[in-house]
Amino acid sequence: KKRGEGAAAGSHWLVAQRSSSVKGELQRGRMSFLEQQAAHMWHGSALCFLNDTLTGNATLSRPLKAEEQSSTLWVGVVLSALADAIIAVSLNIQKLAHNRNADPKTGKPVKPFVRLPLWWVGILLNGGGELGNMLAYGFAPAAIVAPVGSVGVIVNELIAVIFLKEPLRKRDLLGLVGVVAGVVLLILGVPESELELNAHTLLTTDILFAPRSYWYIISLIVIVITLMGYLEPRYAQRHILVWLMMCSIISSMTVISCRGFASMVTQLPEDCARAHCQHGVLHPPCSETVGHWLFWFQLVIIVITAVWSAYYLNKAMQVFGNTETVPVYYCTFSLMSIIGGAIVFNEFGGVTGGKAAMFGCGVVLALLGVCLITSNRTKAQRFQGITQVDEKLQQLEEDTKFSSVSFGSAGAAAV
Repeated sequence: KKRGEGAAAGSHWLVAQRSSSVKGELQRGRMSFLEQQAAHMWHGSALCFLNDTLTGNATLSRPLKAEEQSSTLWVGVVLSALADAIIAVSLNIQKLAHNRNADPKTGKPVKPFVRLPLWWVGILLNGGGELGNMLAYGFAPAAIVAPVGSVGVIVNELIAVIFLKEPLRKRDLLGLVGVVAGVVLLILGVPESELELNAHTLLTTDILFAPRSYWYIISLIVIVITLMGYLEPRYAQRHILVWLMMCSIISSMTVISCRGFASMVTQLPEDCARAHCQHGVLHPPCSETVGHWLFWFQLVIIVITAVWSAYYLNKAMQVFGNTETVPVYYCTFSLMSIIGGAIVFNEFGGVTGGKAAMFGCGVVLALLGVCLITSNRTKAQRFQGITQVDEKLQQLEEDTKFSSVSFGSAGAAAV
């Protein structure tokens, strides 16, 4: 043992001396250009060798024991279930704020919902729930955390029916089961990716700078512009999928940014604890997380897209009931998030026949569930005030026609 420690100390001393000599020759300018490049590489590798061996970086990572994996898994599951329940409560609080803000005669909002204190209570609760979901992804894999989101759909249905007095039909229950089962199959059909995400891997041609990634982002922008300019003004008031697809497409950008950002956040303690090597270059502490521009760029994208998608989700809740809005949004959001992650992070690269079959069955089940929930909703999908006004207008129109016919008959008899 002593001989080994002596040999290691001797090798450290030799590398340090040679590194110091190379650095001095570089500073004195006694090398050609090619020699300087080779010396820079050797000097960086030597510093990395000294840093890794002296600080013991090689012994930092170790596989988790089965007991530790089980405990962290259950922490992620419990966190996700609580977070999704909080999100369901927050959405119904926002819906209650919209209902109270509706004009009883026209059903239109009396004032902008951002001026409602109750709405802000709901949106703050929503933010807390989403933060809990982000933490859950640090303890359990996405294939387990995402299906737990069905807890939020079930809690939402209970709250919307019991407290908001929204109708619940038998086909709604069947559609709800189809949506939850379909999304679970969708998520289980996506293979788990073992790629470690950091600033270097994210900025390679394998992920963010791959042609499939930027073409996907460009196509999303084109679709959102088309929905905003053509479909929203014509069909959004009658078809719930217009607003919810806009919301889900924008949210898929949030998920893509959030995945890279959350990975960098989990690396923050280790990155800021000491200097570390990357591709033979010794980087100072925090240079790969809070000291990297990508960390803050992703945070800005998350904030902008989260606010933008919440705006369209609230527009849908103003017109449609939560027993319809939340299950359909859960389906479209999960589908777009899976597609976005699969394209940008190449998660379908190693998909098997069984997983492909599960993914296809999940798509079919989820779409059937959405069709059941949204069918025959011509009156239930609007505020009751608007429905009552429409019925009164129709009755008034019929009375007017009857009066005009009676008056015409009486006038003809008099002539």
